Amino acid sequence: MKTLINILNTIRPLTEEVTSHLMSKVKKVEAVKKQLLLKEGDISKRVYFIEKGILRAFFLENGKEHTTWFFKENDI
Repeated sequence: MKTLINILNTIRPLTEEVTSHLMSKVKKVEAVKKQLLLKEGDISKRVYFIEKGILRAFFLENGKEHTTWFFKENDI
């Protein structure tokens, strides 16, 4: 999670209080290949930080997957 804090600090320096609060709320989630983080029709209640690996955003149309975006390491 140190990488996430460093990235956020480059956007705007975080106070110790904000850093501490974020660290108390951040949870590490490990996903496996092909695991869906969000299903069609669901509303996300989370923000993900890609620490390692790659994530693909897509939608289905007539049973066919259409990729709209790839998220790589250190993306939010």
